[in-house]
Amino acid sequence: MDEPVGRLSDLGKTLPGCRPCGLDWNKCTISIEKVNEGILIHFKMHETIWARKLKGNQGKLQCNLQELQIFRWAVEENKTSASQHLKDYHIVYIAESRYGCLFPHQDGACHEVLEVSSGITKEEIQNLGKLAIQHSMVFLCPVPAILCEETQHRGTEEEICDLATYWPMRQIISAQAVEGIIDVTPVAICHDDPLNNRCTLLYTVGSVAKGLPTTIRINQSLGELATTIGYIEWKGRNNPATALHASWADNLSHAIQPAVLQCRDRKALTQPTRLYNAHSKNRELLTEVQTEPPQYLALSYCWKEWPEKEDNALTVELEKISRKLAIQYFWIDRRCIDQNDESDKAREIPRMRDYYEGASACVVLTGSTVETFKCLPSNGAIVSAYQQIMLNASPLRSLFRSQWPSRIWTLQEALMSRQVIYSVQDQLIDGDYISELISYIETLSEYYDPSNMDDPEWVGGYASYGWNAKSTSIVYPRQLRIREGTKNFTLLRTVFGGEQQYQEIKSGGGIAVPFEEALVMTSDRYAAREEDYVYGILGITLGGRDIKIEYDLGWHAMLSKLKQAGMITEMQLASGSVNQLPGMSWLPGYTHGQGLFRHVERLATFLHRPQLTWNEHGAIVVGAAFEWIEADFDNQGKLTNRGMPCRVTDGKIQFPGVPGLVARVRILKSYGLGPWFLSHTHIMLCRDIEKSTSATVAIKVIGDIAGGAVAREDGYVLEIKEWLEGDPSMLKERSWLVGSAPP
Repeated sequence: MDEPVGRLSDLGKTLPGCRPCGLDWNKCTISIEKVNEGILIHFKMHETIWARKLKGNQGKLQCNLQELQIFRWAVEENKTSASQHLKDYHIVYIAESRYGCLFPHQDGACHEVLEVSSGITKEEIQNLGKLAIQHSMVFLCPVPAILCEETQHRGTEEEICDLATYWPMRQIISAQAVEGIIDVTPVAICHDDPLNNRCTLLYTVGSVAKGLPTTIRINQSLGELATTIGYIEWKGRNNPATALHASWADNLSHAIQPAVLQCRDRKALTQPTRLYNAHSKNRELLTEVQTEPPQYLALSYCWKEWPEKEDNALTVELEKISRKLAIQYFWIDRRCIDQNDESDKAREIPRMRDYYEGASACVVLTGSTVETFKCLPSNGAIVSAYQQIMLNASPLRSLFRSQWPSRIWTLQEALMSRQVIYSVQDQLIDGDYISELISYIETLSEYYDPSNMDDPEWVGGYASYGWNAKSTSIVYPRQLRIREGTKNFTLLRTVFGGEQQYQEIKSGGGIAVPFEEALVMTSDRYAAREEDYVYGILGITLGGRDIKIEYDLGWHAMLSKLKQAGMITEMQLASGSVNQLPGMSWLPGYTHGQGLFRHVERLATFLHRPQLTWNEHGAIVVGAAFEWIEADFDNQGKLTNRGMPCRVTDGKIQFPGVPGLVARVRILKSYGLGPWFLSHTHIMLCRDIEKSTSATVAIKVIGDIAGGAVAREDGYVLEIKEWLEGDPSMLKERSWLVGSAPP
């Protein structure tokens, strides 16, 4: 099946509604001439010259979506004096349900364009749908800007989703027709003008700051995701299911999702020291430096599931995948790093980030226990979130239970890769689709009200897999979308990777995250060696390249390495568990064989707290003791602004010795609390606290309060909702040594 062009990228000039026919609109010259009663648009493309006249009416210039796009090309690129001729007119978009394409095709290639207008009846849109199916016509759909508040600028998402219940639909920029699928192309009625918090119809390059901010979220743990699938199955009665194309849902046991094949056109960015030749019968390794790095696939898998034997199933599998994807070489950690040479490990492990990011794609071998998927839609497909989860619930559960997502090293392997391809039995599945399914689970849970257990409805809505949400969208993907009630994008960074989140995160500053954020993403993963709980995430950690790979160091030496790199912050003290080793109550609880950071507080992931200093007696923090005036322990389940499930306790606090300083606050914990929690002394960590600070870490302590030598009993995230009296400049902070409880 031909795939929609421009899956996640901006293609530049493409005339909306026109099927690909070899035209290069980037080479089209456009000029505008003022004539009696309107304007004349002149076009020249190659040897073809034509014109289009638009009549003006009392200062208004009416246009359809194709004509509006032409105005944008003429004005926004500053290539003509068009803006001078258009400034005397008020340009108004008026929907036309059906008209001939603006380009003068030859007779045999002439075609018409359909437009969907807001408020069209179901009968009318069904009739248009029949036309689109019969004649392979593209629907153009008007889309207002995110910041638009103009009442006459109305979108058509509701109408398109109604149509999607009758025929399979794809959201496209440009694509060849596929029998049985309706293609829809979103066209902006207006653009965002964030500088003025409004929309604008036309603007010149540089006059408006494009782009809205993006908030990064991290998906729930695998256990929470599996539980949510159960709730969806139990509660789910969603909007009508979308129609599915046969290629998306029938005979999928050997399916290759079309987006997977894009790896063939992606060049390698680096050449690893060694590459495995999948076509060789004797495990040949390529070590010669090539003039241009050869294309290769990076492999991510669990060694125990694919043991190295004489009759090697892994070798057979790699050759099969290699021939399907037409890429000969693989980078495989087990075969391309000398596992018996510590110096080779020390040299190659820090390069893994470059190797995975430089590969044409990362192939994940999921293992024999993962079930084949029952629905694999095309790029841009408009689907029902609930329907997709129901069809793929069992495969998703089997994926969550498999060994691959429980291994520490596989996290960075997926997140560092420009594209992730999942090999499930004999299927090859796009990592973006896996992450999109995870996003459906997450967003369905956002709408679920656990306080009303008798409510049978579960609002799931629609989504568009493989679509770039930063371009004009009728239906957003769920990985990257505008959340209800906000004007910002939200990106769900799932542990399953994918091109969509890679591109968005890379464009926003880079793939690497603070060490403690990476720790949270590995909270339900395991490693064979304790040191690998640190080394296994260095590829996605800021400053990770500077950490020398050494084993059998002991934890005090490992902590010193991390301290020197500035990777440990006050976030550690937010954990509800406590390390019992002498002088180390500031750390989360320790489980033998699982490292020091197994129980970091997930809810503190995005807190920006200062680096921590410590000695053998404890950690040194700056804080202010406070006491609770009131607290409401209803323990209502909520989601944080980063989408993390939690229990909240609202209340007020005051600070002894500082009269007139009162704050309204909220405790965030992963479990419910009671009045007992308010006992003993509570300390707000207040280094760098300002009036605008929205949250910090607080700890519950015992010990020598007057002398400042204490042991931590508990920790939590303390949201500062409002300073009711005074402000943080009045805080009387002091230094505290958080170490061991006094004998």
